[in-house]
Amino acid sequence: MNKITTIQLYKNIKSLADQSRQELYAVVNITLTETYFHVGRSIIEYEQQGSNRALYAKETLLKLSIKLTAGLGKGFSVDYLKNMRRFYVAYKNSYLKHIGKNKKSETVSRKLKLSPFNLSWSHCLLLSTIENFIKRKFYEIEAATENWSLRELKRQYECALFERLALSRNKAKVKELSKQGYCIEKLSDAIKDPYILEFLDLQEKEFYSESDLETAIISKRNIFY
Repeated sequence: MNKITTIQLYKNIKSLADQSRQELYAVVNITLTETYFHVGRSIIEYEQQGSNRALYAKETLLKLSIKLTAGLGKGFSVDYLKNMRRFYVAYKNSYLKHIGKNKKSETVSRKLKLSPFNLSWSHCLLLSTIENFIKRKFYEIEAATENWSLRELKRQYECALFERLALSRNKAKVKELSKQGYCIEKLSDAIKDPYILEFLDLQEKEFYSESDLETAIISKRNIFY
C-alpha cells in the first residue's frame, strides 16, 4: 500500500469538499428556481379562475408582495412576482415533459440530472424574456454546454449569435468569432429579426455587407412606396 503524504491527504479532502459544495450549490439553485416556477404557476392559476381576478391582477400582486415580504423578507417585490409569472409561462411545457419521470426519492446527482432547470435563476430569468422557443432553447443549451456566466449569456444574446449562425454558411467561423468577443457593430449585423431578413428576401451566404442590406431595404421601399 502506497503511503499518502500530508499534502496529498489535504488535496484529497479539499477535492471532496469542493465537489460537495458545488453539488450542494447546484441543488440549492435548482430548488430555488423550481420554487419560483411554482410561485409563478400559483399566480397564473389564481388569475385564471375568473375574469375579475385577472382584471385586478396588478392590485393582487401588490397585496401579495406586501404580505410575502412581511412574512419572508426580500425577493418578493411586484416586479419579481411578475418575473416568476413570466418564467412559468415560458417554461411550463418544458417542465411538464420532465414531470412524472422521477417518482422515487432523489439523490443529489439524480436531482441534478432530472431537473429541467440546470442554469441559475438569473440565467433563467433572462432566457424567459425570449419569446421564440427555438431561439430560447438555443441559448439555454449553449449556456449550459459552454458554461456561460450570466454576463457571457447577455453578451452572446445581444450580439445575436443565434441569428448570425442561422444565416451564415460558415457557422464554425461565427462561433469562433463569438468566443473571441466579436459583437455587432455594423448595420449588416444589427437586424436581429429573422422575419425581417425573410421580408428582405435575403438568402443564406457567407457574410453580409452593409451595402447588401441597404440595397435590399431600398428595393423593398420602392415596391411599397
